Amino acid sequence: MLLKIERIYSKPFDLDGYRILVDRKWARGISKADAKLDQWEKAIAPSTELREWFNHIDDRFDEFERKYIDELKQNPATDDFVKLVAKKLQSGDVILLYGAKNTAHNNAVVLKHYLTERLHLTSRDDHSLINLLYNDGQTNHDKRLNAAIDWLGNHPDVIDKYNLSINGDKLYEGSKTKALSHQELLALITKD
Repeated sequence: MLLKIERIYSKPFDLDGYRILVDRKWARGISKADAKLDQWEKAIAPSTELREWFNHIDDRFDEFERKYIDELKQNPATDDFVKLVAKKLQSGDVILLYGAKNTAHNNAVVLKHYLTERLHLTSRDDHSLINLLYNDGQTNHDKRLNAAIDWLGNHPDVIDKYNLSINGDKLYEGSKTKALSHQELLALITKD
């Protein structure tokens, strides 16, 4: 499953995913019915003051990104939004929609980067492991954990990244002596 961004005015629409408008203002000229939205998350958008200051001026983008990330970290709606995206990524793509003409410098670009880091989706391997823990067809957490341990055995870079070790059918973090559960492994790889 992928986290994508798309300009809401793009045609044809990408309908292969959960579509979330991440702008505070509605996109002019698009009816709500035609937008094919699953959700409109105004609360996650940059503040009006920040948006007006940025005004899509390319030279301001780096500072806009820093300020917007600071806003996200202080925004009470952010944690619920991150959980929503993580949940929706379990079953399909998530598409962050924006209205700006500038496709390289806009709030959706920043938000995608922020979510990628928050959800530790910086590599296909991380994403694959998260999907395995959620979607391997097993309902039993122990079976999911065993499948993840088997998968990790073939991905030493991920083991190193999270400071994990495998001993038989048990998975450990760092120097801890208690084996990780399914939920503990999932929390470790999706933590802030």
